[in-house]
Amino acid sequence: MQSIHAAMLINQMSVVSGGGAFGASATTGPDSLGIDEKELEAARALGKRIAEFSAITKRGSKS
Repeated sequence: MQSIHAAMLINQMSVVSGGGAFGASATTGPDSLGIDEKELEAARALGKRIAEFSAITKRGSKS
């Protein structure tokens, strides 16, 4: 994880945390009931953080 993080920062990528070590994720398969509401909420929350971060990055912070 640290190597991946370092490579991202070296390449001037932004890292927005949330949803666990690999972001919002879910595992599904033949025996799975699919994605549940808790997983969808984590994905929505991460998407909101990314959108807010992107907006601030684009316009610049006023503080």
